[in-house]
Amino acid sequence: MAQALGSLERVFVLTVGRQGWLPEGAEPEIGEELLSRQDELNWSALTTQLYRQRLLGLAWCMLSGPWLAAGGRLPRGYALWETWYRATAHRSLLVQREIGRFTGALRAAGVEVLLRRGPAMLGRVYPDPGIRPMSDVDVLVRRGQEDAFMATMAESGYVSGRLSPGRDSVVPSEAKPASGLSRLFLPTGDLVQPVLIVDPEHGLGTEPGGGVADDQLFASSVDEERVGTGTLRVMAAHHLLTDVCVHLFEESTTYAYVRRGRHQRIAQYVDVCACAVRAGVDWDQLIDSVCRNNCAAAVYFALANALRLYPSAPVPENVVESLRRHAGGDPGFLDSYRDPAGAYSRRWSTGLVERVFEEDLSAV
Repeated sequence: MAQALGSLERVFVLTVGRQGWLPEGAEPEIGEELLSRQDELNWSALTTQLYRQRLLGLAWCMLSGPWLAAGGRLPRGYALWETWYRATAHRSLLVQREIGRFTGALRAAGVEVLLRRGPAMLGRVYPDPGIRPMSDVDVLVRRGQEDAFMATMAESGYVSGRLSPGRDSVVPSEAKPASGLSRLFLPTGDLVQPVLIVDPEHGLGTEPGGGVADDQLFASSVDEERVGTGTLRVMAAHHLLTDVCVHLFEESTTYAYVRRGRHQRIAQYVDVCACAVRAGVDWDQLIDSVCRNNCAAAVYFALANALRLYPSAPVPENVVESLRRHAGGDPGFLDSYRDPAGAYSRRWSTGLVERVFEEDLSAV
Protein backbone atom coordinates (compact mmCIF):
# COMPACT_ATOMS: atom_id res chain seq x y z
CA MET A 1 0.00 0.00 0.00
CA ALA A 2 1.30 3.48 -0.91
CA GLN A 3 2.31 5.69 1.99
CA ALA A 4 0.09 8.74 2.48
CA LEU A 5 1.77 12.03 1.70
CA GLY A 6 1.69 14.67 4.44
CA SER A 7 1.34 18.41 3.88
CA LEU A 8 5.08 18.98 4.31
CA GLU A 9 5.87 16.39 1.64
CA ARG A 10 3.35 17.98 -0.71
CA VAL A 11 5.09 21.32 -0.32
CA PHE A 12 8.39 19.60 -1.13
CA VAL A 13 7.01 18.02 -4.32
CA LEU A 14 5.52 21.31 -5.52
CA THR A 15 8.81 23.05 -4.74
CA VAL A 16 10.66 20.50 -6.87
CA GLY A 17 8.29 21.21 -9.76
CA ARG A 18 8.85 24.96 -9.44
CA GLN A 19 12.58 24.48 -10.03
CA GLY A 20 11.75 23.22 -13.53
CA TRP A 21 10.43 26.54 -14.81
CA LEU A 22 12.28 29.24 -12.88
CA PRO A 23 13.64 31.87 -15.29
CA GLU A 24 17.38 31.75 -15.95
CA GLY A 25 19.27 33.44 -13.14
CA ALA A 26 16.29 33.40 -10.72
CA GLU A 27 17.00 32.42 -7.14
CA PRO A 28 15.61 28.97 -6.22
CA GLU A 29 12.71 29.11 -3.80
CA ILE A 30 13.41 26.68 -0.94
CA GLY A 31 10.98 27.46 1.88
CA GLU A 32 12.38 27.94 5.36
CA GLU A 33 9.86 25.46 6.77
CA LEU A 34 11.21 22.67 4.54
CA LEU A 35 14.75 23.31 5.71
CA SER A 36 13.91 23.66 9.41
CA ARG A 37 11.73 20.51 9.38
CA GLN A 38 13.74 18.38 6.97
CA ASP A 39 14.21 15.63 9.56
CA GLU A 40 10.42 15.18 9.59
CA LEU A 41 10.17 14.52 5.86
CA ASN A 42 9.10 11.03 4.83
CA TRP A 43 11.77 10.47 2.19
CA SER A 44 10.49 7.03 1.21
CA ALA A 45 7.02 8.40 0.44
CA LEU A 46 8.64 11.32 -1.39
CA THR A 47 10.61 8.97 -3.63
CA THR A 48 7.43 7.12 -4.62
CA GLN A 49 5.52 10.34 -5.23
CA LEU A 50 8.28 12.01 -7.24
CA TYR A 51 8.54 8.92 -9.42
CA ARG A 52 4.79 8.98 -10.08
CA GLN A 53 4.93 12.69 -10.84
CA ARG A 54 7.93 12.14 -13.19
CA LEU A 55 9.99 14.57 -11.14
CA LEU A 56 12.81 12.41 -9.75
CA GLY A 57 15.49 13.82 -12.07
CA LEU A 58 14.45 17.37 -11.30
CA ALA A 59 14.35 16.48 -7.59
CA TRP A 60 17.97 15.35 -7.72
CA CYS A 61 18.96 18.66 -9.36
CA MET A 62 17.25 20.52 -6.53
CA LEU A 63 18.66 18.26 -3.82
CA SER A 64 22.26 18.41 -5.06
CA GLY A 65 22.16 22.14 -5.84
CA PRO A 66 19.81 24.67 -4.19
CA TRP A 67 18.88 22.34 -1.32
CA LEU A 68 22.48 21.80 -0.21
CA ALA A 69 23.36 25.44 -0.82
CA ALA A 70 20.49 26.52 1.45
CA GLY A 71 21.61 24.24 4.28
CA GLY A 72 19.70 21.07 3.48
CA ARG A 73 21.19 17.60 3.92
CA LEU A 74 21.12 14.62 1.61
CA PRO A 75 18.81 11.91 3.01
CA ARG A 76 19.42 8.20 3.03
CA GLY A 77 18.41 6.77 -0.31
CA TYR A 78 19.46 9.84 -2.28
CA ALA A 79 21.54 7.59 -4.58
CA LEU A 80 18.29 6.37 -6.19
CA TRP A 81 17.43 9.94 -7.17
CA GLU A 82 20.91 10.49 -8.56
CA THR A 83 20.76 7.22 -10.51
CA TRP A 84 17.38 8.19 -11.99
CA TYR A 85 18.76 11.57 -13.04
CA ARG A 86 21.82 10.03 -14.70
CA ALA A 87 19.75 7.35 -16.45
CA THR A 88 17.38 10.03 -17.76
CA ALA A 89 20.32 12.10 -19.01
CA HIS A 90 21.76 9.02 -20.71
CA ARG A 91 18.45 8.29 -22.47
CA SER A 92 18.00 11.90 -23.51
CA LEU A 93 21.47 12.13 -25.05
CA LEU A 94 20.91 8.82 -26.87
CA VAL A 95 17.57 10.14 -28.15
CA GLN A 96 19.17 13.40 -29.29
CA ARG A 97 21.78 11.54 -31.31
CA GLU A 98 19.17 9.27 -32.84
CA ILE A 99 16.90 12.21 -33.69
CA GLY A 100 19.81 13.78 -35.55
CA ARG A 101 20.37 10.55 -37.47
CA PHE A 102 16.81 9.80 -38.59
CA THR A 103 15.81 13.42 -39.26
CA GLY A 104 18.90 13.73 -41.46
CA ALA A 105 17.78 10.68 -43.44
CA LEU A 106 14.24 12.07 -43.71
CA ARG A 107 15.51 15.46 -44.87
CA ALA A 108 17.62 13.80 -47.55
CA ALA A 109 14.50 11.93 -48.72
CA GLY A 110 12.45 15.14 -48.84
CA VAL A 111 10.19 14.10 -45.95
CA GLU A 112 9.04 16.88 -43.60
CA VAL A 113 8.66 16.18 -39.89
CA LEU A 114 8.41 18.22 -36.70
CA LEU A 115 9.27 17.05 -33.19
CA ARG A 116 6.52 17.14 -30.57
CA ARG A 117 6.31 17.54 -26.79
CA GLY A 118 9.27 16.00 -24.89
CA PRO A 119 11.76 15.68 -27.77
CA ALA A 120 10.84 19.18 -28.96
CA MET A 121 11.66 20.57 -25.50
CA LEU A 122 15.09 18.93 -25.19
CA GLY A 123 17.65 21.71 -25.20
CA ARG A 124 15.09 24.32 -26.27
CA VAL A 125 13.12 24.38 -23.01
CA TYR A 126 15.12 22.04 -20.76
CA PRO A 127 18.88 22.60 -21.14
CA ASP A 128 19.65 19.83 -18.62
CA PRO A 129 19.07 16.40 -20.26
CA GLY A 130 18.51 14.67 -16.91
CA ILE A 131 15.33 16.38 -15.73
CA ARG A 132 12.70 15.58 -18.39
CA PRO A 133 12.10 11.82 -18.93
CA MET A 134 10.69 10.59 -22.24
CA SER A 135 9.08 7.28 -23.08
CA ASP A 136 9.10 7.79 -26.84
CA VAL A 137 9.80 10.29 -29.63
CA ASP A 138 6.64 12.01 -30.89
CA VAL A 139 6.88 13.39 -34.42
CA LEU A 140 4.46 15.16 -36.73
CA VAL A 141 4.50 13.97 -40.35
CA ARG A 142 3.17 16.11 -43.20
CA ARG A 143 0.09 14.58 -44.79
CA GLY A 144 0.77 12.94 -48.12
CA GLN A 145 4.27 11.84 -47.08
CA GLU A 146 3.28 8.80 -45.00
CA ASP A 147 4.68 6.17 -47.38
CA ALA A 148 7.96 8.04 -47.83
CA PHE A 149 8.27 8.50 -44.06
CA MET A 150 7.69 4.81 -43.30
CA ALA A 151 10.05 3.69 -46.07
CA THR A 152 12.85 6.02 -44.95
CA MET A 153 12.47 4.97 -41.32
CA ALA A 154 12.60 1.30 -42.38
CA GLU A 155 15.86 2.02 -44.22
CA SER A 156 17.13 3.57 -40.97
CA GLY A 157 16.47 0.32 -39.07
CA TYR A 158 12.99 0.96 -37.63
CA VAL A 159 10.30 -1.73 -37.63
CA SER A 160 6.55 -1.69 -36.96
CA GLY A 161 5.26 -3.97 -34.22
CA ARG A 162 5.07 -3.98 -30.46
CA LEU A 163 7.37 -4.31 -27.50
CA SER A 164 8.01 -7.72 -25.98
CA PRO A 165 6.61 -8.35 -22.47
CA GLY A 166 10.05 -7.53 -21.06
CA ARG A 167 10.15 -4.29 -23.09
CA ASP A 168 13.68 -5.06 -24.26
CA SER A 169 12.97 -6.34 -27.78
CA VAL A 170 10.49 -5.91 -30.63
CA VAL A 171 7.81 -8.25 -31.96
CA PRO A 172 7.50 -7.18 -35.65
CA SER A 173 4.18 -6.72 -37.43
CA GLU A 174 3.45 -6.60 -41.15
CA ALA A 175 -0.02 -5.05 -40.80
CA LYS A 176 -0.34 -1.62 -42.42
CA PRO A 177 -2.57 0.84 -40.54
CA ALA A 178 -5.29 2.76 -42.36
CA SER A 179 -3.59 6.09 -41.61
CA GLY A 180 -0.38 4.92 -43.27
CA LEU A 181 1.54 5.58 -40.05
CA SER A 182 2.34 3.20 -37.20
CA ARG A 183 4.43 3.16 -34.06
CA LEU A 184 8.05 2.34 -34.90
CA PHE A 185 10.76 0.61 -32.90
CA LEU A 186 14.54 0.56 -33.11
CA PRO A 187 16.60 -1.98 -31.08
CA THR A 188 19.60 -0.03 -29.78
CA GLY A 189 21.72 -2.54 -27.88
CA ASP A 190 21.83 0.00 -25.04
CA LEU A 191 21.36 -1.38 -21.52
CA VAL A 192 19.39 1.63 -20.27
CA GLN A 193 17.31 2.19 -23.45
CA PRO A 194 17.25 -1.17 -25.27
CA VAL A 195 14.49 -0.05 -27.67
CA LEU A 196 13.78 3.42 -28.96
CA ILE A 197 10.16 4.20 -29.90
CA VAL A 198 8.98 6.73 -32.48
CA ASP A 199 5.30 7.74 -32.58
CA PRO A 200 4.38 9.46 -35.88
CA GLU A 201 1.14 11.45 -35.96
CA HIS A 202 -0.88 13.89 -38.07
CA GLY A 203 -1.95 17.36 -36.97
CA LEU A 204 -2.71 18.60 -33.50
CA GLY A 205 -6.27 17.72 -32.51
CA THR A 206 -8.60 18.02 -29.57
CA GLU A 207 -12.36 17.94 -29.94
CA PRO A 208 -14.12 16.78 -33.15
CA GLY A 209 -13.82 19.64 -35.64
CA GLY A 210 -10.97 21.24 -33.70
CA GLY A 211 -7.19 21.17 -33.89
CA VAL A 212 -4.31 22.81 -35.72
CA ALA A 213 -3.82 21.36 -39.21
CA ASP A 214 -0.37 20.23 -40.25
CA ASP A 215 -0.12 22.87 -43.00
CA GLN A 216 -0.32 25.63 -40.35
CA LEU A 217 2.23 23.88 -38.15
CA PHE A 218 4.73 23.44 -40.97
CA ALA A 219 4.14 26.92 -42.43
CA SER A 220 5.09 28.63 -39.15
CA SER A 221 7.96 26.26 -38.24
CA VAL A 222 11.53 27.52 -38.07
CA ASP A 223 15.04 26.11 -38.39
CA GLU A 224 16.86 25.76 -35.09
CA GLU A 225 20.39 24.62 -34.33
CA ARG A 226 20.44 21.90 -31.68
CA VAL A 227 23.43 20.50 -29.85
CA GLY A 228 23.71 16.79 -30.63
CA THR A 229 21.21 16.83 -33.49
CA GLY A 230 22.31 19.58 -35.85
CA THR A 231 19.74 21.82 -37.54
CA LEU A 232 16.12 20.81 -37.03
CA ARG A 233 12.84 22.20 -38.28
CA VAL A 234 10.84 22.95 -35.13
CA MET A 235 7.33 24.15 -34.26
CA ALA A 236 6.76 27.83 -33.60
CA ALA A 237 6.75 28.48 -29.84
CA HIS A 238 3.00 29.14 -29.62
CA HIS A 239 2.28 25.86 -31.43
CA LEU A 240 4.66 23.94 -29.14
CA LEU A 241 2.87 25.31 -26.08
CA THR A 242 -0.49 24.49 -27.66
CA ASP A 243 0.67 20.92 -28.26
CA VAL A 244 1.81 20.54 -24.64
CA CYS A 245 -1.47 22.02 -23.34
CA VAL A 246 -3.64 19.81 -25.55
CA HIS A 247 -1.77 16.70 -24.42
CA LEU A 248 -2.23 17.66 -20.75
CA PHE A 249 -5.93 18.36 -21.34
CA GLU A 250 -6.55 15.01 -23.06
CA GLU A 251 -4.81 12.99 -20.33
CA SER A 252 -6.52 14.97 -17.55
CA THR A 253 -10.07 14.65 -18.88
CA THR A 254 -10.27 11.36 -20.82
CA TYR A 255 -11.84 8.67 -18.64
CA ALA A 256 -9.40 5.89 -19.52
CA TYR A 257 -6.43 8.10 -18.61
CA VAL A 258 -8.07 9.41 -15.43
CA ARG A 259 -8.62 5.83 -14.27
CA ARG A 260 -4.89 5.25 -14.59
CA GLY A 261 -3.96 8.41 -12.72
CA ARG A 262 -2.53 10.19 -15.75
CA HIS A 263 -4.18 13.43 -14.57
CA GLN A 264 -1.83 13.40 -11.57
CA ARG A 265 1.44 14.27 -13.27
CA ILE A 266 2.76 17.57 -12.01
CA ALA A 267 5.53 17.27 -14.63
CA GLN A 268 2.95 18.13 -17.30
CA TYR A 269 2.25 21.45 -15.60
CA VAL A 270 5.98 22.01 -15.28
CA ASP A 271 6.18 21.53 -19.07
CA VAL A 272 3.50 24.19 -19.58
CA CYS A 273 5.25 26.69 -17.32
CA ALA A 274 8.72 25.95 -18.72
CA CYS A 275 7.48 26.49 -22.29
CA ALA A 276 5.90 29.77 -21.22
CA VAL A 277 9.22 30.93 -19.71
CA ARG A 278 11.80 29.62 -22.17
CA ALA A 279 10.26 29.00 -25.59
CA GLY A 280 9.60 32.65 -26.41
CA VAL A 281 5.82 32.37 -26.79
CA ASP A 282 3.98 35.17 -28.58
CA TRP A 283 0.76 35.24 -26.54
CA ASP A 284 -1.24 37.15 -29.17
CA GLN A 285 -0.34 34.50 -31.74
CA LEU A 286 -1.33 31.78 -29.28
CA ILE A 287 -4.76 33.30 -28.64
CA ASP A 288 -5.41 33.89 -32.34
CA SER A 289 -4.34 30.38 -33.33
CA VAL A 290 -6.17 28.37 -30.66
CA CYS A 291 -9.39 30.37 -31.09
CA ARG A 292 -9.35 29.98 -34.88
CA ASN A 293 -8.67 26.26 -34.57
CA ASN A 294 -11.17 25.44 -31.80
CA CYS A 295 -8.47 24.58 -29.24
CA ALA A 296 -9.27 27.39 -26.78
CA ALA A 297 -10.94 25.12 -24.20
CA ALA A 298 -8.00 22.70 -24.03
CA VAL A 299 -5.39 25.44 -23.75
CA TYR A 300 -7.50 27.36 -21.22
CA PHE A 301 -7.80 24.19 -19.11
CA ALA A 302 -4.01 23.69 -19.05
CA LEU A 303 -2.98 27.32 -18.47
CA ALA A 304 -5.66 28.08 -15.86
CA ASN A 305 -4.89 24.91 -13.91
CA ALA A 306 -1.17 25.69 -14.10
CA LEU A 307 -1.98 28.95 -12.30
CA ARG A 308 -4.09 27.08 -9.74
CA LEU A 309 -1.20 24.74 -9.00
CA TYR A 310 1.43 27.49 -9.13
CA PRO A 311 -0.08 30.97 -8.53
CA SER A 312 3.27 32.55 -9.47
CA ALA A 313 3.45 30.65 -12.78
CA PRO A 314 4.63 32.72 -15.77
CA VAL A 315 1.23 32.67 -17.46
CA PRO A 316 -0.42 36.06 -18.17
CA GLU A 317 -3.81 36.25 -16.46
CA ASN A 318 -5.26 38.33 -19.30
CA VAL A 319 -4.43 35.47 -21.71
CA VAL A 320 -6.23 32.98 -19.46
CA GLU A 321 -9.24 35.29 -19.18
CA SER A 322 -9.40 35.72 -22.96
CA LEU A 323 -9.31 31.95 -23.47
CA ARG A 324 -11.91 31.43 -20.75
CA ARG A 325 -14.35 33.66 -22.64
CA HIS A 326 -13.71 31.80 -25.90
CA ALA A 327 -14.11 28.45 -24.09
CA GLY A 328 -17.58 29.37 -22.84
CA GLY A 329 -16.83 30.43 -19.28
CA ASP A 330 -18.26 27.37 -17.46
CA PRO A 331 -16.95 27.85 -13.88
CA GLY A 332 -16.81 24.09 -13.32
CA PHE A 333 -14.93 23.24 -16.50
CA LEU A 334 -11.50 23.18 -14.82
CA ASP A 335 -12.69 20.44 -12.46
CA SER A 336 -14.59 18.35 -15.02
CA TYR A 337 -13.69 15.20 -16.89
CA ARG A 338 -15.42 12.94 -19.37
CA ASP A 339 -17.44 9.85 -18.52
CA PRO A 340 -16.83 6.57 -20.40
CA ALA A 341 -19.18 7.76 -23.17
CA GLY A 342 -17.13 10.94 -23.68
CA ALA A 343 -19.53 13.48 -22.19
CA TYR A 344 -18.28 16.09 -19.67
CA SER A 345 -20.65 14.86 -16.99
CA ARG A 346 -18.21 14.16 -14.15
CA ARG A 347 -16.76 16.68 -11.77
CA TRP A 348 -14.10 16.38 -9.10
CA SER A 349 -15.16 17.10 -5.54
CA THR A 350 -11.63 18.14 -4.56
CA GLY A 351 -9.42 20.95 -5.76
CA LEU A 352 -6.54 20.49 -8.20
CA VAL A 353 -3.77 20.47 -5.58
CA GLU A 354 -5.59 17.84 -3.54
CA ARG A 355 -6.39 15.52 -6.43
CA VAL A 356 -2.92 15.45 -7.98
CA PHE A 357 -1.80 13.80 -4.73
CA GLU A 358 -4.90 11.63 -4.17
CA GLU A 359 -4.06 7.96 -3.66
CA ASP A 360 -7.58 6.52 -3.80
CA LEU A 361 -9.14 6.75 -7.27
CA SER A 362 -11.97 4.33 -6.43
CA ALA A 363 -14.56 7.09 -6.79
CA VAL A 364 -13.61 7.72 -10.43
